[in-house]
Amino acid sequence: AYSEVLAGWRHIRNKPQIGRIVLAKASWALGGGACVYMLALLGENISPDRHAASIGILFAARGIGTGIGPVLGRLWLRDSKKWPAILGASVMISGAFYILIGFLPWSYLIVLPIVVAHAASGLNWVFSTVLLQERTQDMFRGRVFSTDWLVVMTADTISILTASLILENNILDLRYALMVFAALQIV
Repeated sequence: AYSEVLAGWRHIRNKPQIGRIVLAKASWALGGGACVYMLALLGENISPDRHAASIGILFAARGIGTGIGPVLGRLWLRDSKKWPAILGASVMISGAFYILIGFLPWSYLIVLPIVVAHAASGLNWVFSTVLLQERTQDMFRGRVFSTDWLVVMTADTISILTASLILENNILDLRYALMVFAALQIV
């Protein structure tokens, strides 16, 4: 079984048209994981007396964005040959809208940039998944997707853990931490 895992990793490494796509979701997760984690903290700041409702509204905005992004992307971006470049742009757009949240007064007005940020990240998620399905041979598909998830979850975990340590130790306040992790998405 170990040799099969290594064969899958070699396949990813030797096929740049697959290897780059495997990193698409993880490039978002490096900063985006922390940004999503911080949505709960933002909700507490928007309405301290009704923080459960605020958190729910912010996560609903995230869900709406992830739903509409791929649908609109498919309508507007029909040429799948351009999708790899769009993946990088979508990560940058997501980061840019989270940076915008850092500059805005924290009220329910931040729902709109959250929707846009997650429309872009949802597009990244769906387009990269479709590209991996199309580009990967059947015999390697399970190993490629397992690696995709391994890399995404590792990046997400590192992002959230780092953000929580930064906030817990008062290295940055919530506003600046959000902006730093959003900038990481852009980089």
